[in-house]
Amino acid sequence: MVSKNKAYASLSVSLLVLMARFFLYTTPENFMVVSPLLIAYCLLDIRNSRDMIIHHISTIVLNITFYYVAVNNSRLTKIEAETFNKIIKAFLDVEFSTVFLALIHLGYRHLAIKLAFFLLFGYYRIFNLTWLITVDYQPSYLSSICQTSNICYLSWYLGCYPIIILNYYWYYLIIGKAFKVKK
Repeated sequence: MVSKNKAYASLSVSLLVLMARFFLYTTPENFMVVSPLLIAYCLLDIRNSRDMIIHHISTIVLNITFYYVAVNNSRLTKIEAETFNKIIKAFLDVEFSTVFLALIHLGYRHLAIKLAFFLLFGYYRIFNLTWLITVDYQPSYLSSICQTSNICYLSWYLGCYPIIILNYYWYYLIIGKAFKVKK
């Protein structure tokens, strides 16, 4: 069971990230405002469950990678910056589902909130990220993000794929809970 304080913190960070995504985030430089917030939250929120530790470490690794690119963005062409923005937005959009998960943890268990959580999780964390990383993936994504840095390529893979795998695992659990599948 998640404590109310943790749920409020999660809700607050998710709303701040989404506000930054829509109102502040228009350039790679502006991502430098969001990235430290996410890294700090992940460090403070690491819990004992293996999946949350993997999730937060992967998020930290991705944020450090994105931060590195944002700091060095003067080398990015306009198309590379647009690609970077597309990837960042896809990863920030996952916070839509987190807002509704936090509301559920705060006791708002109405069908509409549960349905919104289920649909937003499926769309942003499963469909959208999977599409971006596998179907819509182009080698130019990584080359525009990492350019010639091998450490950047490694951190992309170490950050990105565990998050995608965890999202599928969590969605499996969500579906099981929604349909009351017995283990």
